Amino acid sequence: MEATRTERTKGPFVISHIVLFTPKEGLTAGQTLLFAQQLQLTMVSVPSVRRATVGRRVDVDSGSTRSFGYTAYQFSAVVEFDGISGLIEYLAHPLHRELGRLFWEYCSSTAILEVDAVDAMTGDVVDLLVREQN
Repeated sequence: MEATRTERTKGPFVISHIVLFTPKEGLTAGQTLLFAQQLQLTMVSVPSVRRATVGRRVDVDSGSTRSFGYTAYQFSAVVEFDGISGLIEYLAHPLHRELGRLFWEYCSSTAILEVDAVDAMTGDVVDLLVREQN
């Protein structure tokens, strides 16, 4: 997949590891702190992490329906890599294994996916959404 994708695009592409999650109710302040510290340590210590962001859900009245199969998760984490090999390195790293252990212990619901992301302000988005479908 990487070779085809690299040849096809004009610019660099990114593999994004996207995690939506809601912590369990009743976690102690110490548990929450431990999880947050492990998350930060993992992001700054694993060499293949290109960029990482974590966010808290914000309710916005956009005037349009947002409930087509919608599950409201409290937090999101988006971790970006230069390619699939970087993601695999991250997933296999001992710090990520510990983060994953805490994640499954402390979270009540989640959705996890990886995406092959392109810059939506370039023609690469057309290739990704239209041309690859044919």
